[in-house]
Amino acid sequence: MPDDIKQQPGFCYEFFKNQAFWSYKNTIGYNPCSFFKGFIVTGVDPKEAWYGPEHKSLIEQISNGELIDGCRACYRAERNGLTSRRQSSRELYENFYNDTDITENSPVGLDYSVGNLCNLKCTICNPENSSKWVEDWTQLYPNANVTDYLYRKNQYVEITDTEHLSKIRIVHFHGGGDPFLSDSHVRLLENIKKSKGLSDVRVFYNVNGTNQVDPAVLKLWSECSLVEIYFSIDDIGDRFEYQRTGASWDHTVKTMQWYRNHLPDNHMLYINCTWGYLNLFYLDELCDWHTSNFNTTRLRDPVNLIFQKCTGDYQINHLSAKNIDILQTKFKNRPELQNLLNMLEVSGKSHSVFWSKIKRLDKIRNTNFKELCPEWSELL
Repeated sequence: MPDDIKQQPGFCYEFFKNQAFWSYKNTIGYNPCSFFKGFIVTGVDPKEAWYGPEHKSLIEQISNGELIDGCRACYRAERNGLTSRRQSSRELYENFYNDTDITENSPVGLDYSVGNLCNLKCTICNPENSSKWVEDWTQLYPNANVTDYLYRKNQYVEITDTEHLSKIRIVHFHGGGDPFLSDSHVRLLENIKKSKGLSDVRVFYNVNGTNQVDPAVLKLWSECSLVEIYFSIDDIGDRFEYQRTGASWDHTVKTMQWYRNHLPDNHMLYINCTWGYLNLFYLDELCDWHTSNFNTTRLRDPVNLIFQKCTGDYQINHLSAKNIDILQTKFKNRPELQNLLNMLEVSGKSHSVFWSKIKRLDKIRNTNFKELCPEWSELL
């Protein structure tokens, strides 16, 4: 395949090097990466998905200069000056691995969704991504069928095909649920170890920061090239506990500190903040906490704070000119937050969808967003 395909507007290394698979309604769905919208195929095994016509069709579209509909999240991030998954992927393969081969006959990277087993019911989440959400969901939507959302341990793919794992160098574990609540991630790493060893394998985790791993996992990680853990932290204190429902802020901070103290030396830590209606006004306080309390690892490597825009009913897309000015002033010393404001439309439209959803959820959970966030509520 000619290298000029890399100059096409829809090119992304993930289509040629990565395979993402998800538990989805009693089957398995596949796409090029965890940011891709929709599935290219469901109900087949990993090798069939890699060689299947759906995967080949996407590569043909890229070759023809087309943009890919499922990649809209990356295109949007790039338009607004943020680093997208596909930009990170190019950096990873070209500059970190010095690997520009796009003729692989098996994946080099895997995005592995561990399903919806979770100990939290975060406000921005849903039962598809958290088993804890089911009870509240049935109160929000009394006629909903939640059968597909019940956690089934045996529903998730276990890749034992050593050939399909023979080139793996990158594994990204994410949810739905929290990867540390099951042993799916351990089994996959052990299978990769059997296939080729772990010494050149870079492992990523997206976790909620409330669950520790046992010493055997730390030992397995020590055999990897690098282990990167992204803690999902959207706010601090009481607001954190409101947004990440079921978590204790103090316990979460202690758990994050435990990882900082006990991880093998081959690690990096990150804080991943999902921003939207629930926390936009207070992001500077999270930045201040990060700077003062958790901005380096024990080895003095930086702990980067990353911002990811919320999706769904809690995604904020517009604010009045007055409110944007207020936030611009509040964030005057935080250029990274100024960039987020640039993603918003200046509009006097209402925020009725958000208010309708949050009031219904507050009633079910006996919480009160307005009392918790009075200044922000007044502006909205």
